[in-house]
Amino acid sequence: EAKAGICHERLWLQLADARAKEHPEDAITVYQRQVAHLVQQTNNHSYEEAITLVKKIKLLLTRCRSASSVGDYFAELRVAFKAKRNFMKMLDQLR
Repeated sequence: EAKAGICHERLWLQLADARAKEHPEDAITVYQRQVAHLVQQTNNHSYEEAITLVKKIKLLLTRCRSASSVGDYFAELRVAFKAKRNFMKMLDQLR
């Protein structure tokens, strides 16, 4: 139903949290979309929120795919947001 209608971002995140255990792929998609949105806001508070979601994504990718998937995702983030220096510093700390 959320996909069919308009759903507020906070509700999307709540749905992702609820589905993460049984349907990790659904949660990963929602979290990744939100990370991109947050990083585009270009402020440290948004970057911190994005990093919190990246941590969740990392756990889910490790659980349902492979460790190489985590590396691939981090590489994608580095390419997409290389100009966001503070975000890159925060991302470096996750390794």
